[in-house]
Amino acid sequence: MPQEDGGQHAPPHSEQSSLLDFFIDSTPPCPTMKKVVTLIGSCILWGWALAPCASATADIEVVSWMWYKGDYDTYYVVGEVQNVGDSSAEFVMIVATLYDAADQVVDTDFTFAYLDVIAPGERSPFKCALWDLPAVPQRCRIQWEWRESTRLPERLVTVPSIRGYYDSDYDAFKVVGEVSNGSGYTVEFVQIIVTCYDEDGDVVSCDFTFSTLDTIRPGGTSPFDTWISDFASRVKKYRYIVQYRRE
Repeated sequence: MPQEDGGQHAPPHSEQSSLLDFFIDSTPPCPTMKKVVTLIGSCILWGWALAPCASATADIEVVSWMWYKGDYDTYYVVGEVQNVGDSSAEFVMIVATLYDAADQVVDTDFTFAYLDVIAPGERSPFKCALWDLPAVPQRCRIQWEWRESTRLPERLVTVPSIRGYYDSDYDAFKVVGEVSNGSGYTVEFVQIIVTCYDEDGDVVSCDFTFSTLDTIRPGGTSPFDTWISDFASRVKKYRYIVQYRRE
C-alpha cells in the first residue's frame, strides 16, 4: 500500500507475507509523515461479540534522514527507521531516487536497514550510496517497504563497555568497546551497529562492525572498534545495538 510524502532539495553542505510500503519526498528540514496501519477485527467469545480489537502489526516510520554529496561525486542517503507497531518487521528496504532541476530521474538505488529484524520500539539506521551520475541531482525522494515477521530477535549479547569520541587527527568518530555473550549458546557474526546524531538528534552518519572474535562462547567476550568519517565533527551522541546468529 504505497504512501507519499515530499522530497529533499539541495543537500544542506537522515510473519505475514504481505509487503507494506511507505513513500516520503520532503523539503528540508525533512518533515516525516506518520502512517499507522492497523488491522481491526471482532473477537467472539461464547457467542458474545466483544469490542473490536487490533491485530498485532508492524509499522515502520522514518525518524530522520538526509542526503549529501560525498567524495568522488558519490551521493549518500542516510537515516533511521523505527518500528512503531506491535509486531516485528523484517526485510526493511529503503529506495532512494534522485531528480534533476527539471524533476527528471537522475538515478535510483536501494538498501536495507542494518537490523535484519526490527522488534517493536527498536530503531535501525540505513545508508544508500549512488555514484557515476549523469547529471547533478537537486532533489531526493525515499520510499520504504517491509514484511511483518513473527520472529522476536534476542538481544542477549550485550555491550558492557563502550567509548565513542571524535579524533581530530583523523577527522573521524571512533567507537571502541566490548561485547559479552549472555546467552547459553555460542554465537557468531556478532554485528555492532552504530547510529550517530547531531545536536538536534537527527541522524548524520551510521556504520557497523563485527566483533574481533568470529565466535563467542557463553559468558565470553570480544572487543570491537569502528571508525566513522562522515560528518564526524557533528556527532554529539550515538546509539548502538547488537545482532548475531547462533553458531
